[in-house]
Amino acid sequence: MGVGPLIGFIILVILTVFITVIFFPKRNRKRIRLWRIIGTVLLIVVLSPILILAFESFFYFKSDVISDLKKLNVTLQDNFDIEDNEIVGLTDYYRTTTVTISKRDKERITKMILESENLRNISFGDFFTKGVKWTEKPDSVYNYRFVDEITNELIRESFEKEKDYAAILTSITLKTNDNTITIRVVD
Repeated sequence: MGVGPLIGFIILVILTVFITVIFFPKRNRKRIRLWRIIGTVLLIVVLSPILILAFESFFYFKSDVISDLKKLNVTLQDNFDIEDNEIVGLTDYYRTTTVTISKRDKERITKMILESENLRNISFGDFFTKGVKWTEKPDSVYNYRFVDEITNELIRESFEKEKDYAAILTSITLKTNDNTITIRVVD
């Protein structure tokens, strides 16, 4: 969550308290009660979206992992654990989830990526400059293997674009030295 909504929320709370205390003296109890009700309603209206954004990362479950992986044509056959889930952004939505998978699922996903027809061996620097042009073939799945000694990662990504909607990029990153995958969704 950005700083903008937080500043807007603080200004709204200060204005609500200021209007209630300054403009409506204690002599008229009915007006004070009315403005306290209006202030409470405004507070709830402003506070609800902020709290939803703040706690949304806690409401990401295994079923959500399965649906994200389904976009990439990946299924996990064994049990898995969600280690971390982070959501950033209001207008642009960035979700990064770290999932620990079994060794068998890791080997299966690694084999699927390495044996795919559209696997690209690419250096980390070239990934951003010579990557896929998503306008050519939307709704496709692409696979990358970084050939740098530093990176040691395999990536599988998908781009969805529906008419009149924002595009969604979903990708998994599989590190070759441990049993975790990182799921990234950019909406």
